[in-house]
Amino acid sequence: MRTTTCPRCGLILAAGSRPKGQGKATGAEQTRLSKSQISTLNILRELNARNRDSSVPMREVWYAFRQERVRRGELSKFPTTHLVGFWLSALLGAGFVEMFNRKIETVDKETRTIRFIKKPTWSLSRNYLDGSIRLGEGGQIIKGES
Repeated sequence: MRTTTCPRCGLILAAGSRPKGQGKATGAEQTRLSKSQISTLNILRELNARNRDSSVPMREVWYAFRQERVRRGELSKFPTTHLVGFWLSALLGAGFVEMFNRKIETVDKETRTIRFIKKPTWSLSRNYLDGSIRLGEGGQIIKGES
């Protein structure tokens, strides 16, 4: 894990081991997916999120979870948006999904500092769609050619 020192007070802060936008660091170490993560992949498939143009915001994934639970009559059992974001981040780290930022704005032209205007959107990764990474029995992650 890398650390960062606060320039004002000198406090040493632990930072994540991956830069922002690369997914949960432990996602690459996962050997199997949870039922919730598999459900998230299924929802992305149902929403036809297969590339940058058809990617969907996390809120749409959460809403699809909510609609599924309402249909089943399990009103108190749908996940929070924070939890769905956690699952998407773990799937990003494991290579099953891709994240895109639709629009950026240049804040400082000299330093080329940018910021994202819209929230990130999510889709199934090319590796998952072409079979380079797939699910086996019981959510087992299988990497390699099919």
